[in-house]
Amino acid sequence: MNKNCLNRMGKNHWNWKGGKKINSQGYILIYSPNHPYKDNQKYVREHRLVMEKKIGRYILPTEIVHHINGKVDDNRIENLQLLLKRIHDSISMKGRIFVEKIKKNCLMCNKKFLVYPSRKNTAKFCSKKCLANYRWKYGKEEFGR
Repeated sequence: MNKNCLNRMGKNHWNWKGGKKINSQGYILIYSPNHPYKDNQKYVREHRLVMEKKIGRYILPTEIVHHINGKVDDNRIENLQLLLKRIHDSISMKGRIFVEKIKKNCLMCNKKFLVYPSRKNTAKFCSKKCLANYRWKYGKEEFGR
């Protein structure tokens, strides 16, 4: 790297926005090149920095900062909760809706298989192998796809 390139990094870069940006998931990232848990581009999620300031230490890799209201850009300390990863995962799973699958019989081998309700009218085979065998045996015209 030449000398001019080194002068254009960080605050000297033409596109510097104060060291703050938003990632594709909506999290606010803060430029923190000396943080031990920074990402490849030397950024740390803002909610982690807010919690670290409150508790007076770095957050461990086994810990998660949970957004109580679910809004990942709301980094007020009253909206943040420090949890162990395994506890956070169990809380996150409770809010999810699980869809019951429907049993169908494969047209080729007559084996029972499960499909989501949205595919109940389109799924006809338990595997790609059965689909290929059906097409081999009966031809493509028989099973218009």
